[in-house]
Amino acid sequence: MEATSGTTAPDKPRLVIMAAPGSVLENLLSAEHAAEAAASEAADRLKGVRDEIKAELTQAHPGIGRFDIAGTPHRPAKQLNWVNTVRLNTKRLKTEQPLLYTEYAEFGGKWVLSPARGQ
Repeated sequence: MEATSGTTAPDKPRLVIMAAPGSVLENLLSAEHAAEAAASEAADRLKGVRDEIKAELTQAHPGIGRFDIAGTPHRPAKQLNWVNTVRLNTKRLKTEQPLLYTEYAEFGGKWVLSPARGQ
C-alpha cells in the first residue's frame, strides 16, 4: 500500500468552479478571505503576546517547571507548564524502515481549502 501525493485522488473527477458575481458562493469566498486575514493577524498577535508572557516568567524565574498565574474577575487563571515532547521522524522511518512504516501507517484523507498554486 502506498500513499499518493498531490491534492486529488486519481479516481476522483476534478471540476473547475467560477463563482458567479453576487452569488452565495462568491459572498462566502469573499467572507472567507476577509476572515482568514483577520484570523492570521489575530494569531500573530496572540503568539507574540504568549511568547512575551513565557519569556517574562521563565527569565525572571529560571529552573521553574510550572507557573500558576492567578486570575482576576476579568481574566481567568492560567498555567504555564514545561512539557517534554517526543517526535517520530516519519520521513526517516519511511526511508530506513519502509516495511515497518507501512505496517504502522494509517492512511486517510480530508478536504483542504487552500489558495490555488501560483497565486
